[in-house]
Amino acid sequence: MSQTTISPHTLAPLVTRQYPSIQELDKIIQAVADAQKEWQKVSLNERITIAEKFIEEFIKLTDEIAEDLTASIGRPISQNGGEVRGTLERARYMISIARQSLADVELKDTDKPGFRRLIKRCPLGVVLISAELLQRAFLSAGVPPSVLQVIHLSPDLTARVVASPFVNFISFTGSVATGALVEKEAAGSKGFKGVALERIYVHESVYDEFVGKFVDLAKAYKLGDPQDKSTNLGPVVNVASADKIRKQVDDAVKAGAKALVPEHLFGIAKAGTAFVAPQVLVDVDHSMDVMKEETFGPVVGIMKVSSDAEALQLMNDSAYGLTASIWTKTSSGPGSDESQKAFEELADKLETGTVFLNRYVDMRSSAW
Repeated sequence: MSQTTISPHTLAPLVTRQYPSIQELDKIIQAVADAQKEWQKVSLNERITIAEKFIEEFIKLTDEIAEDLTASIGRPISQNGGEVRGTLERARYMISIARQSLADVELKDTDKPGFRRLIKRCPLGVVLISAELLQRAFLSAGVPPSVLQVIHLSPDLTARVVASPFVNFISFTGSVATGALVEKEAAGSKGFKGVALERIYVHESVYDEFVGKFVDLAKAYKLGDPQDKSTNLGPVVNVASADKIRKQVDDAVKAGAKALVPEHLFGIAKAGTAFVAPQVLVDVDHSMDVMKEETFGPVVGIMKVSSDAEALQLMNDSAYGLTASIWTKTSSGPGSDESQKAFEELADKLETGTVFLNRYVDMRSSAW
């Protein structure tokens, strides 16, 4: 069996990868588990040196990464430099805290006479990830080939890997439905990390002004060929995703929502393609899927609220609650103590894993 990636903007096959057989997969897992026993003997200083070398090798792949992302997921090539810079920023930050974060923790303050206790942080393995270009950069940096292997798997084979007693950690990106299957096989011991802006709540005192400016920005997007450097909005990952997004918008409008971005501004966004026009929806509520389910497309619903309490109630009305951002505007400015206090009062009441103040995401030290 095999897996073929379809380029979302051309709808043509891009690359095909063969799945391993069950026997081949089991051998790969065993080989990586054996290699991990040797890798954990590598000193922290040596691992840091390899990580620093990885950064050098990753930079060499910048153009190839940009082209690969554009071809495989349709992200505009003009935006892919930020993807590389974000990875490098994150890597440099993790390297900078490695010695402190991975050092043994002595418990001298609570040790009884004649006893010595400590927490020893050891390299974890086997970790399940997926990324060919990352693998190339790490191997060039000095990671042994047997330590880091990339394999392409069907859902059934993925479940087999997850259930393997040799796999100690799973880093997963994908749909909630697939995540639920991964969690089931992992006996509920792994979590989910990811972020996408899905819904916005704005106080009634600034609502009209905010919506007007937001719509103007949405109308200004250039939707088109992601290989064109002037494009700043490419296709979604595939036609099925585009159809799902269009249905969410159509269903919301039928239920009373108002779409503020005219469709004729984005003629390329036609049925049967992966191109989806940006859309801003108002007069929305939580009976609509667009406000309750994942969209992962250029569509957002904006709701008017009359108080912080109402905003909190709506923000917490979610089955996901992965990430939130709170935007303040105080007389002392967005970075003031007054702004920080307003943020903390709201953040403490939010049922979410990560909360940002006056920004959408921080790639350097985010949980993922």
